[in-house]
Amino acid sequence: MTSLYTVKQMTSWLSTHLEEVGFKTEVYSDKFLPARVPVYARKTMGKGKNEPVEELVVDIINSQTLKRADFFYSLHIYRTIEEEGLDLKDASSATFFQYYFPRAKVYWAYPDYLDTDEEFSKFKELCQKYKVGLFEVGEGEDKKGKVEAIPISPVPLINTLFERFQLAILPIQKYIEKHDKDKSLIEDSKNRIYKELDRHIEETNKYLIYYPEPEYKRREISERIEGRNISLTLIDKLGEIENLSYKKYLHELGAKYRTRIEDDYAIALELIKKLWNVNGLEYPEFQKDFEPVLLLNPRYRDHFLHQLHVFLLGCYIIDKLYNDESISAFEQKFGNPIEDMWLFASSYHDYNYNIQNYDEWINTFFKKTLFLNENPSRLKLDECYVKEDYMFKTKELCEAFGLNVDKTTLLFFYEKIINKKNHGLLGALSLLKLFDQNYPPKIKRESLIKAARAIALHDEGIWKHFSGISEGDFSQKKALEKLEFKDDPLSFLLIFCDTLQEWGRVGRDYEETEARLDDVGFSDNLMWVNISVRDEDAFNDKKNEIDRVKKFLFDKRFKITLSTREGLGSNIVDRFMEGE
Repeated sequence: MTSLYTVKQMTSWLSTHLEEVGFKTEVYSDKFLPARVPVYARKTMGKGKNEPVEELVVDIINSQTLKRADFFYSLHIYRTIEEEGLDLKDASSATFFQYYFPRAKVYWAYPDYLDTDEEFSKFKELCQKYKVGLFEVGEGEDKKGKVEAIPISPVPLINTLFERFQLAILPIQKYIEKHDKDKSLIEDSKNRIYKELDRHIEETNKYLIYYPEPEYKRREISERIEGRNISLTLIDKLGEIENLSYKKYLHELGAKYRTRIEDDYAIALELIKKLWNVNGLEYPEFQKDFEPVLLLNPRYRDHFLHQLHVFLLGCYIIDKLYNDESISAFEQKFGNPIEDMWLFASSYHDYNYNIQNYDEWINTFFKKTLFLNENPSRLKLDECYVKEDYMFKTKELCEAFGLNVDKTTLLFFYEKIINKKNHGLLGALSLLKLFDQNYPPKIKRESLIKAARAIALHDEGIWKHFSGISEGDFSQKKALEKLEFKDDPLSFLLIFCDTLQEWGRVGRDYEETEARLDDVGFSDNLMWVNISVRDEDAFNDKKNEIDRVKKFLFDKRFKITLSTREGLGSNIVDRFMEGE
């Protein structure tokens, strides 16, 4: 597979090249906000005070393949005087930059490994049509970068418009020349037209900038930063939240997400850290930092942003059911609002997934680095299980489930924690240990135990044993045959939301299923979530998973509608959490 250049590499090579030919360059300068401008270049065309200035703006493409529709596409804008709105054909970041910098030549820079196929030819034709230049950028033999201009002549917008006006006044010019009139009128008219056009474009930019929620802030026009996977359906629901203690933070995310320039990992981490800090705990960032390592495994799928999606979906549901007795009475019973414990349960439930996969990824590490067929460093938890007090926390967890701590129960937990390294049980125990190390005064242990219980139970490999579906001595106990919302809303919600959440997950699974959150709402005492997947195979896999979960969860107010987007909607099912 071709090693892709980073945006940083390409902007660096472009800057070096342009500076060698006399330009001064700026890379992603804050002075041009709200537009994110990868490379801006400027040089004076002479030494005098009023000499003309040449400006360039360069946007970046670093993918190996290109589809014309990814860079020139249709948008529909409703804020127009037309009743039906306005269709923008061939909208693109390049045409936006032409208006934002009307005196600049606008370019796209693409890597030298880009497939120059039929799609590229169509893309190139549109660049010629809209007078957008192209640079081909490569590493070069000396690794210092090589930039080559493709023979397309970019033209500043002001010049393009001026040419059109010149054509419009051509009959007047011919009349003056034919009748031997004062030809200075022509030049004077041209100068006036040029200045008026210049003023008009500047005024247009001002109106765009100061209009509420202006169109240039649309992500499709102003930026194409990778890593945008948070569901806009869910983002738009955050403004409806009325009851949660941290609603202002969710409202802010909903209002500003579309215009934020950071990637989703940074946005997610900022929000979760802020909310943990409000509760007196520092959120451990290691999972977010380690996620890229786990994604090296083609069978792995994202678990960090997944936790944010689970959290946001659960927030919406808790808010809609805030008057439900099991939610409203939670603080009185356990000492903290339920939404605070939902924060810990949802944003931490997969924190120890990396431990569950430790042996697999460390084995790959040694194979790739030392070419070893055997793993010389297997993770052994049995010693630290006793030394680090995890054994007593396991007993505390058992008591939270109302279990008799007998031999069968201890052997089950020991096997799942020490040998299987189950991320749910490890997550529950490590959350309790994190609490013990910090003792945040705002958090009552009775409440935290409920969050830990939810994390421990959420994994299918655990709750199936509790419900008696799996084989084994502990499963025969049927410690929890059905899970009702009224008895344990945190555990119910975590399993429900965790089962639903597939949209926006980076990795193989998302690429195969292309899952989407289509809608979520609450009406007539029914909490409903609509999700869709791409095709029949993905549909069948997800349907089977939901059918397993609905046998364990019991509250008929919760409904899932699953459908496919291919096959004209022929695959669609409704599932209620009816415990059977």
